[in-house]
Amino acid sequence: MLTREDGSGLSLQQDDRRKPLLSRFVLLILLPLIVAGGYLAKVLVLDAVPAMHSEVRVPQLSARTVISRDQHATVYIRGGQMADVYFATGYAHAQDRLWQLELQRRLSQGKLSEVFGKSMLQRDIYVRSLGIRQAAALSYQQLDPTVKQALDAYAAGINAWLTTAPVLPVEFSLLNIQPEPWTAVDSVAWSKMFALNLSGNFRDEAQFVLARQYLSDDQLRLFYPKLECKTHCQLLSQVQPQASRLLDTLEELKIDHGIGGRYVGSNAWVVAGKHTDSGRAILANDPHLGLQQPSLWYAIEQRFPDLTVSGMSLVGLPFVIFGKNDHIAWGGTSMMADVQDLYVEKVNPLDGRLYWQHGRWQHFNTAETVIKVRAEFPDMVKAELQPVRVMLRSTERGPVISDLMPGSSGVLSLQWVALQGADRSIEAFYRLNFARNWQSFTAAFSDYKAPALNLFYADAEGNIGFRGIGQIPVRQHGTGQVPLPAEQHPQNWQGYIPFAQMPAEFNPASGMLLNANNANVGGDYPYFISDHFAPPDRANRIKALLQTGSKLSIASMAAIQADVMDLSVDRLLPVFAAVPGVTARQKKVIQVLAAWDQQALTDSVGASIYYGWARNIRQEMFQDELAGYWNKSAEAAQLKVLPDLLTDTQIAGLLRENSVWCDDATTAKAETCADALLRSLDRTVQELEKLAGTDLHDWTWGKLHQVEYQHTPFSQIKPLDQLFDIRFPAAGNVHTVNVAAGAFDASQGYRKNFGAGFRQIIQLSPTEVNHHFINSTGQSGHIASRYYSDQNKLMQDNAYLSFGVSRRTRDTVLLPLSAVGSEP
Repeated sequence: MLTREDGSGLSLQQDDRRKPLLSRFVLLILLPLIVAGGYLAKVLVLDAVPAMHSEVRVPQLSARTVISRDQHATVYIRGGQMADVYFATGYAHAQDRLWQLELQRRLSQGKLSEVFGKSMLQRDIYVRSLGIRQAAALSYQQLDPTVKQALDAYAAGINAWLTTAPVLPVEFSLLNIQPEPWTAVDSVAWSKMFALNLSGNFRDEAQFVLARQYLSDDQLRLFYPKLECKTHCQLLSQVQPQASRLLDTLEELKIDHGIGGRYVGSNAWVVAGKHTDSGRAILANDPHLGLQQPSLWYAIEQRFPDLTVSGMSLVGLPFVIFGKNDHIAWGGTSMMADVQDLYVEKVNPLDGRLYWQHGRWQHFNTAETVIKVRAEFPDMVKAELQPVRVMLRSTERGPVISDLMPGSSGVLSLQWVALQGADRSIEAFYRLNFARNWQSFTAAFSDYKAPALNLFYADAEGNIGFRGIGQIPVRQHGTGQVPLPAEQHPQNWQGYIPFAQMPAEFNPASGMLLNANNANVGGDYPYFISDHFAPPDRANRIKALLQTGSKLSIASMAAIQADVMDLSVDRLLPVFAAVPGVTARQKKVIQVLAAWDQQALTDSVGASIYYGWARNIRQEMFQDELAGYWNKSAEAAQLKVLPDLLTDTQIAGLLRENSVWCDDATTAKAETCADALLRSLDRTVQELEKLAGTDLHDWTWGKLHQVEYQHTPFSQIKPLDQLFDIRFPAAGNVHTVNVAAGAFDASQGYRKNFGAGFRQIIQLSPTEVNHHFINSTGQSGHIASRYYSDQNKLMQDNAYLSFGVSRRTRDTVLLPLSAVGSEP
């Protein structure tokens, strides 16, 4: 008999007699399940976290190489040879991010269906239609032998980890798959997927094709005021179904894989020493991409025999993309350049294998591809699916990307810079890592293609600079805003903007250079770059904060990166504040909004009211015209994004002039913009009360606006999403320096899924380096690792880590098979 601590003498036998079924359930079923669950958790999750303090003998290594990690798992690599350092980089990436590498490889090869089933089939067909893998293989063959050696060594490092890893990450176990070996071509392919992420203009062209089927010319002109579309636009109706399906696939890639989106880019600026408290130049950078768990980025320092490079690498690539070496520092933003064009191909009505080119019918270039498709869960009891055979087509301009649906008749082909011949862009980043001054920095990009970037520069001597890089087409006709008939414009691209005439500045008199995806050239620039630059609000705010007159410091740069003042609300906020509320509730809400300081802080109530009202007034004005058809729900959803093309300035102008867009076309009564403002305000209040309660003081932006770092694929599976995802209140908006963008859900509120992937601030001098950074997640992709999400909160709190000052606590020592070698 067992007694309680209070001496009551309650026995197990008494419990068994009172609740025999419960006791037996606990002893025979629940307890074994708990034990088995604990064992599985240990084997599948805990044991998969690699030991970071070890000594391993590996092939393809010339000498002893050390991977050190500090208290936040920032990686420091010391090697005696270049190839050894890149080998160790691959080894470290595989240790921490093996599932991410596997996912990226499958995404770039179009092999997601092999793991996730038929829901991924359209995405795989799209990626294979682009020919990413084939273009990468061609590019690899054209690379300098030294760069090939670096990529091969990186791949060998990943594969060396595969042969020594005792337990694979839990994702492999739960999905019952094995990783395939990494190759150098996989790295080149991922660099092209990164370029695709920053090159999304053809999405806007497809959006126009759809919009034109539903809107009159006058209505269309509101959303596309610069567009000149004459007789050739009559051809667009034949490719409207293909454009719609293409938009669906692009949206799926954006939501699930963070590929594409509006204003995908960054903030970056550099200031000369005359503006800083130290007298040294400072560079700041925070790239904006789709947020995910783990981050796309990986903090690393690589020490070569005669140079040290540190900064952020992209998982899948061996080089530092944004960072510094002993001589220079660099960062960048997306140029938002238009480097993609769609064409409507003329197909022979009697023989679909032929298209019109150069005054005659000629055959499409064709290739058959076979896509394996996993059976639906549970696949062990479901019938195995037959592989899908797809015929891929291409023209002289590029791949046909409209064959996403069986029986497609209209044909859209894509011309994209990154697919035009051999692309050695990845080689440019290798040369950049070893550049020593402005001249070698510039020369590194002479053969660079994609993605088009604005690169910012600072060096230890105090020089600062900016250079635009990437090939931007010079067109014979139009500016690439609408698909062209290939029959009439078979060779519309006449070449590219000469490298020497790309935008650039070096040591400007102002001592400041900055970009926030806004226009990087003035109106007198002789070439067309884009009609899709981001609005200037972020850039104007950065400029204002840099020009306060006070000396700038590392701390002030950090404060700018975290700034959430929204200058874009200047146009629409006065319109809202002037609305004469009718009810007491309306008047109180308008009063609170009128007092808002335009800061999108987590404790701001005004931000919640403004952003909700700004979204709802768009819906109120345009929902009737953009409803689409009830039996084409996908197209209706695509049409509803059109109002996002309009700035707050345009919306404010329409409201002030009592635009006809305010009238609800589905009712007999003529509504005014005053009516629309009150209705949209009431809808906003209803949303806020549903999400945050009836007390207006509880409507804080952080309560309604959550940042969400999603894991692929377990974010889509309950309750695993609670384990793998990271969520917490977030400040900011799409127009604030601290960028926050996402989507609104009526039951959950705003979900931020786009923002800064990392932040970085660098100050160089001949004798001292200050290199501060923070990643958006942790270094590790293992859910059981303490480094899975240890930097999430730090980033939200605007805290930074630093290279070179943290205590290194764990070493992985890689030894060649033949000999121990000497300490590098």
